[in-house]
Amino acid sequence: MKRAFLRGRWTAVLGVVALFLLVPLPGHSAVPTTVGYQGSLTDPAGTPVNTTLPMVFSLYDAPAAATPLWSETQSVTVTNGIFSVRLGSVTPFPANLFTGPRFLGVKVDTDPEMTPRLPFDAAPFAFSAEQLVACAPGQTNCAGTCVDLQSDTSNCGTCGTVCAGAETCIGGACTLDPDDDDDGWTVGAGDCNDADPEINPDAPEVCNDVDDDCDDIIDESGAVGETEWFADADADSFGDPSISTFACSQPPGTVPDGSDCDDADPEINPGAPEICNGVDDNCNASVDEGADASCGDGSLCTTDVCASGACQNTPLDCSGISDACNVGACDEGTGACVPQAVADGTACDDADACSVADQCQAGACAGGAPLDCGVSTVCATRFCDSATGCGVTYAPAGIACGTGLVCNGSGSCVPL
Repeated sequence: MKRAFLRGRWTAVLGVVALFLLVPLPGHSAVPTTVGYQGSLTDPAGTPVNTTLPMVFSLYDAPAAATPLWSETQSVTVTNGIFSVRLGSVTPFPANLFTGPRFLGVKVDTDPEMTPRLPFDAAPFAFSAEQLVACAPGQTNCAGTCVDLQSDTSNCGTCGTVCAGAETCIGGACTLDPDDDDDGWTVGAGDCNDADPEINPDAPEVCNDVDDDCDDIIDESGAVGETEWFADADADSFGDPSISTFACSQPPGTVPDGSDCDDADPEINPGAPEICNGVDDNCNASVDEGADASCGDGSLCTTDVCASGACQNTPLDCSGISDACNVGACDEGTGACVPQAVADGTACDDADACSVADQCQAGACAGGAPLDCGVSTVCATRFCDSATGCGVTYAPAGIACGTGLVCNGSGSCVPL
């Protein structure tokens, strides 16, 4: 039974479900405390609504009575067009309420009360359950069953219109049901694309964004051509090879690459650089290989290596170019060993035996004072050799060295 609000905003099917008599049985004086009341609510187009709104329920002693004997307001939630309440749960029924015929009035939100009022008499009553079925969009309630009038051969176009013989319901009209693609399936038998023999209920589902097997699901699990997707917990684009699923489309949180050796650390994966830390950063089953590059301290004057998971930065050895007046040092700009002069005045040896007190000057060893080798005589000539130092040459014996004196060959001047 349909009732229309006076303002025309809603259309409703309303009913009462009561599991007991609404008046006392003989020998019983008990009065019902609540009464189950159920109905459905749609918009004027017949679409079930989903909303929560206030409803006022009132009981009268006559269909047109002005004053209710009882009334209460409830906040009612309507789901897919269906609502259910317990009358009397907000305002208890008076003790003598059910002593005669009663009529139920319902007011929804700001609309006037529905008309006509429903008889609310002594017998438990309810509208047929089939009237209370709420159907999904695109379906129609036909005798309590939700059907698609566009394709139901028993309710084609309208409830109760049955297609005969080999006809099927297509677009709300009964038509013959040929097998246009010769795949053994007609539209009426379940072929969802009678122009393609590769699409029918017997066809395998393939990863192609098409419902190949006509089950109203596209590319469902088990389809031919599925990809293995790996869980990527650390979101580094490399997945855990031990956790995977097969699907046509990429599930959230997965990647096609399952080569991550530590899916809890985004810094460890096959694309990560190997660094000196005792860990296999790039997942190649080797530790710290080629990690010397990660040990660089920014100086051209150190040799950087990774050893036992730790960086070692060894200064360049430039001692090979050091001498008495220079110290070998590394040039930070070029990384080459260059000499650095020691302080001027630093003692050195210029390798000349004929100089003494040699000193460094501007990185070079300068000779000091000449070596004193003594005074030469006629019989002994004093000299200095740069390699051996001081020396002496003796005049032959018999060389006159003065009046009545001659050299004796050993450097002395003696009388004849």
